[in-house]
Amino acid sequence: MKNKNPHVVHIITRLDLGGAQKVCLLIFKNLQQSGQVNGASLIAGEGGGFADSVKDFENVYLLRNFKHAIGLKAVFYDLAAFFQMIFILRKLKKKYSNLIVHTHTPKAGVFGRFAAFFAGVKVRVHTIHGLSFNEFQPKPIQLVIKLVEKFAGFFTTHFICVSKADFEICKKIYPNFEKRSSIIYPAVDFANFAPTVKTNFDKATEGKNKITLGVVSCLKGLKNIQELLEIFAELDKKLNENFDLNLEIVGDGKFRVGYQEWITKEKLGNKIKLLGWREDVAVLMKNWDIFVLPSLKEGLPCSVVEARFAKLPVVSYEVGGVGEIIESGKNGFVAKLHDKEIFKQNLKKLIINKNLRKNFSQFEDNLEMFKDSFMFEKHTDLYNKL
Repeated sequence: MKNKNPHVVHIITRLDLGGAQKVCLLIFKNLQQSGQVNGASLIAGEGGGFADSVKDFENVYLLRNFKHAIGLKAVFYDLAAFFQMIFILRKLKKKYSNLIVHTHTPKAGVFGRFAAFFAGVKVRVHTIHGLSFNEFQPKPIQLVIKLVEKFAGFFTTHFICVSKADFEICKKIYPNFEKRSSIIYPAVDFANFAPTVKTNFDKATEGKNKITLGVVSCLKGLKNIQELLEIFAELDKKLNENFDLNLEIVGDGKFRVGYQEWITKEKLGNKIKLLGWREDVAVLMKNWDIFVLPSLKEGLPCSVVEARFAKLPVVSYEVGGVGEIIESGKNGFVAKLHDKEIFKQNLKKLIINKNLRKNFSQFEDNLEMFKDSFMFEKHTDLYNKL
């Protein structure tokens, strides 16, 4: 054991309602409450759906100048936030002799590791919740991001990947990556989602089989919600004689207004509901029949883990670590990226075949590594060894 009784400082860009934020806060809150290490601190930008959940915790620093935006207009704010981080970390370093800085999300990952270096913090951990570059970006942008990430890698003691898929890519980018990295799956509060057994496979309205599709997602471009809306409209038209299809989308974002306008134009307002961010996702999932993930980019989506704890069959593209949760043909269907037709056919199969939905629902997943207690133990073991 190298780092006896460390104090861990988590740094994340903003406390929005997302998977990276859930993981960060689960670890932070457990570290403060468990006593397994010498407490924890949190540095984040102001705002976000999870901001109120940390207001009663000690050592929480919400920085007004730390924002998502990147560019020339944000330079002043970025510099102010950077120096604030250094000041906070130096203050904490005086109070706690063994300090670890653990960063999450791309921007906080770069700023936090550099700030930790200049504050004299020797142990710097970064979790890659999903790659910050992707095939949909222009090549020059991808190159710049990779160079920045590679440079930040020299200031990193240890990396955590949330999926094997990301691990395989990262080991080609960062020097000596395999020797200074771990795979720790993101966890969910599984007790809220796990039913004893799912039984509501027969639902009807006006003589039709009622099927509710569910989505949990930010409403932004690469989440690919527009494609799902179009697929739903096609299937609803084809299957309307025998099936009452409904779609509930939990989440929010800059594309919400556009999606709502499209729904209204297509006269699907009684079929498709944009619910915004909700705290009762586990309750909503009890009434869903199929979970859908149309996203084109993911790390390891916590929503899919939650769906499987809730015994929902899943339809998804092959993105990020989805294949580490879903065994296509056993507990869901996974289509090749961009194969919209296969994605649509997979969804149709589950809609029309009750026995297939039931079989997928009853599949015995091995989800132990996605439980919050398992993830927390893995992190505390790592902190104490660094």
